[in-house]
Amino acid sequence: MIDRLRALDRRILSVSRRLAWRAPLVARVSQQELADLVGSVREVVARALRELREDHVVVVARWGITVLDPSRLAERAWSS
Repeated sequence: MIDRLRALDRRILSVSRRLAWRAPLVARVSQQELADLVGSVREVVARALRELREDHVVVVARWGITVLDPSRLAERAWSS
Protein backbone atom coordinates (compact mmCIF):
# COMPACT_ATOMS: atom_id res chain seq x y z
CA MET A 1 0.00 0.00 0.00
CA ILE A 2 2.80 2.44 0.88
CA ASP A 3 4.51 1.74 -2.46
CA ARG A 4 1.28 2.54 -4.29
CA LEU A 5 0.88 5.82 -2.38
CA ARG A 6 4.49 6.80 -3.13
CA ALA A 7 3.91 6.02 -6.81
CA LEU A 8 0.79 8.18 -6.66
CA ASP A 9 2.84 10.96 -5.00
CA ARG A 10 5.29 10.76 -7.92
CA ARG A 11 2.44 11.05 -10.43
CA ILE A 12 0.89 13.96 -8.52
CA LEU A 13 4.28 15.70 -8.48
CA SER A 14 4.70 15.18 -12.21
CA VAL A 15 1.23 16.46 -13.04
CA SER A 16 1.59 19.39 -10.62
CA ARG A 17 4.77 20.48 -12.35
CA ARG A 18 3.07 20.33 -15.75
CA LEU A 19 0.00 22.28 -14.58
CA ALA A 20 1.72 24.86 -12.43
CA TRP A 21 2.05 28.37 -13.74
CA ARG A 22 3.89 30.15 -10.90
CA ALA A 23 5.60 29.53 -7.58
CA PRO A 24 4.37 28.19 -5.33
CA LEU A 25 3.12 25.54 -7.71
CA VAL A 26 -0.57 26.10 -8.35
CA ALA A 27 -2.58 23.51 -10.23
CA ARG A 28 -6.07 24.72 -11.06
CA VAL A 29 -7.48 21.23 -11.17
CA SER A 30 -10.16 19.35 -9.28
CA GLN A 31 -9.42 16.18 -7.37
CA GLN A 32 -11.33 14.23 -10.01
CA GLU A 33 -9.31 15.82 -12.83
CA LEU A 34 -6.09 15.05 -10.97
CA ALA A 35 -7.22 11.46 -10.44
CA ASP A 36 -7.93 11.12 -14.16
CA LEU A 37 -4.52 12.60 -15.01
CA VAL A 38 -2.60 10.25 -12.72
CA GLY A 39 -4.65 7.15 -13.53
CA SER A 40 -6.31 6.77 -10.15
CA VAL A 41 -9.70 7.37 -8.55
CA ARG A 42 -10.79 10.50 -6.68
CA GLU A 43 -11.03 8.76 -3.31
CA VAL A 44 -7.39 7.59 -3.43
CA VAL A 45 -6.19 11.00 -4.61
CA ALA A 46 -8.20 12.66 -1.82
CA ARG A 47 -6.51 10.39 0.74
CA ALA A 48 -3.05 11.18 -0.63
CA LEU A 49 -3.81 14.91 -0.70
CA ARG A 50 -5.11 14.77 2.88
CA GLU A 51 -1.78 13.29 4.02
CA LEU A 52 0.15 15.90 2.05
CA ARG A 53 -2.06 18.64 3.53
CA GLU A 54 -1.51 17.34 7.07
CA ASP A 55 2.26 17.44 6.42
CA HIS A 56 1.95 21.08 5.18
CA VAL A 57 3.18 20.13 1.71
CA VAL A 58 0.03 21.21 -0.16
CA VAL A 59 -3.04 23.35 0.32
CA VAL A 60 -6.22 22.02 -1.23
CA ALA A 61 -8.87 24.58 -2.12
CA ARG A 62 -12.01 24.60 -4.18
CA TRP A 63 -10.17 26.22 -7.11
CA GLY A 64 -7.19 23.86 -7.11
CA ILE A 65 -4.13 22.56 -5.35
CA THR A 66 -1.13 24.60 -4.23
CA VAL A 67 2.14 22.78 -3.66
CA LEU A 68 3.80 24.75 -0.88
CA ASP A 69 6.95 22.67 -0.70
CA PRO A 70 7.85 20.95 -4.00
CA SER A 71 11.13 19.63 -2.61
CA ARG A 72 9.35 17.86 0.27
CA LEU A 73 6.81 16.46 -2.18
CA ALA A 74 9.63 15.16 -4.36
CA GLU A 75 11.46 13.77 -1.33
CA ARG A 76 8.32 11.99 -0.16
CA ALA A 77 7.57 10.67 -3.65
CA TRP A 78 11.04 9.17 -4.15
CA SER A 79 11.74 7.94 -0.62
CA SER A 80 11.76 4.21 -0.04
